[in-house]
Amino acid sequence: MPKENQEKQTENAIPKPRKERKYKTFSETFGDGSFYPDLPKIPFTDLLNQEIVVLEAKILRDFNSQFGKHDCALIMAFPVNDQREEARFTTICSGQVVLERIDQSIKRRLLPLVATPTYVDEKYYNLL
Repeated sequence: MPKENQEKQTENAIPKPRKERKYKTFSETFGDGSFYPDLPKIPFTDLLNQEIVVLEAKILRDFNSQFGKHDCALIMAFPVNDQREEARFTTICSGQVVLERIDQSIKRRLLPLVATPTYVDEKYYNLL
């Protein structure tokens, strides 16, 4: 093949696709670490005795807060009677019973679930 045709063929060649990575990154798998930063944040206590749908959640281990270092649950939800995208919000709770229930629902892949946050006998928080 003449040299001119080889050059034209190279110019018109379709670029080779980039080689796929063998492994995913942590960011691709878990996201960038933020938890719905654009959604409104509602205090857990404001949700007491109201039905909500928990769509997603994650557990933060050894979280530093004004109360010291502890685990907490980050929850993304919406009111059971308002399923619009605009009604979604996040909340946080470090109650041990709530943490255990959220942890089990994540591990068992049960979400979304309907929950009613409660404060039982003014001793501990729960999700019913």
